[in-house]
Amino acid sequence: RTSGNMTSKTLVVTLDGPAGSGKSTLAKKLADALNFQFLDTGATYRAVTFECMHRGVNLDDTEAVKGVASSITITFSDGGQRVLIDGVDRSREIRTREVTNSISKVANKPEIREILVTLQRKIASTGQFVTEGRDQGTVCFPDALWKFYIVASPQLRAERRLAQMIQQGLPVPAEGLPAILQDVIRRDEADMSRAVGPLRKAEDAIEVSTDGQTEAESLNHLVELVHQRAPVGLFPAH
Repeated sequence: RTSGNMTSKTLVVTLDGPAGSGKSTLAKKLADALNFQFLDTGATYRAVTFECMHRGVNLDDTEAVKGVASSITITFSDGGQRVLIDGVDRSREIRTREVTNSISKVANKPEIREILVTLQRKIASTGQFVTEGRDQGTVCFPDALWKFYIVASPQLRAERRLAQMIQQGLPVPAEGLPAILQDVIRRDEADMSRAVGPLRKAEDAIEVSTDGQTEAESLNHLVELVHQRAPVGLFPAH
């Protein structure tokens, strides 16, 4: 690969894939391992969804949702771990089941995605980032140097989601795992079929399955793949 071709690429690692594939955890740990920053793009959609619900805005009212998306300030702290809306830490509130099940209504709106993709690119232009979502390698950062598509079985993803809800003290549905599995399957259908920014693998993305892999094994695999494609001198010899 020539250096000229390399410089035309953005120093961003994109991790796309279905909900619960493990990409959020992997993205955060990969950012730490590479000494990159973490950009949680899904949190920007969660933030708009939460703020609309918090204000009693109808999520089907595109103009009203657009007004919220345009007026709030979304920032990250603690290396991308905490999400602030207008300076207030909403990291926990944006991850409730109610918000999770309503995100598609916000993410489906081209006007909202446009506002948030612009914000995401602006953040990413300030340094070297690992970013994760549904359309990072296809829409947000088509010129990213490293693109990965993270997959896992629906059953495993539902189990992970349930464990995450319990760990975070979020309310769990009375039906337990079967209800979460249905949520996961519905979410996949909504994400893959939406007209704007649908979930799909970029042509130049490497598919990585986390099924049967420990978190450490998946992480080490990704770190190796990133180092293999890195411009000369980006990482100290390891």
